[in-house]
Amino acid sequence: MTFSIAARCPRTGQLGVGALTARPAVGKLVTHVHPGGGAVATQATPNPFLAYDGLPLLGEGRSPQDVLTELLARDPGRKVRQVGMVDKILRVFEDSRGLDLAERLVLAIEAGEEGGGDRDGARSATVTVTGDQPYPLWDMRVDDAVQPARELRRLHGVFREEVLPTIQRLPTRDDPMGEAARQALG
Repeated sequence: MTFSIAARCPRTGQLGVGALTARPAVGKLVTHVHPGGGAVATQATPNPFLAYDGLPLLGEGRSPQDVLTELLARDPGRKVRQVGMVDKILRVFEDSRGLDLAERLVLAIEAGEEGGGDRDGARSATVTVTGDQPYPLWDMRVDDAVQPARELRRLHGVFREEVLPTIQRLPTRDDPMGEAARQALG
């Protein structure tokens, strides 16, 4: 069984999803995040439409429970689905409130793996976090590894040092030029 967590950081407003599973490429189908909409994890026998249809409804201000109830009522495969929309959060997640959301999700994935994770073992892991732009701030994926949580931890460090600074300098809706282009033009 896949272990996943969908979360919102009340301090920053960022939304994120983390997951760990025995199957390869967990980030491809399980995790879905949309700024201003919500965060969804659909697993077991995933149905991506639960996220694609649910995120706009969450963006309209509907509660996760109402959205889940409506979407699952229309899903003929609901008996074999697992889905969460920013639901219960692990203790390690709650105890790490001062850290950024991506770090908190990595900690939750590590704790999930230590607590048993996927009953078939672990092979892939992912963390996706979005802020107020359509593109993600963090999109780390371990698609096939012997120790995916450990590799996700390593990637978090690489991403934090090398990728995140580039993303933070990209154009935004409020700053269409972006800091990187402004610096390049001198």
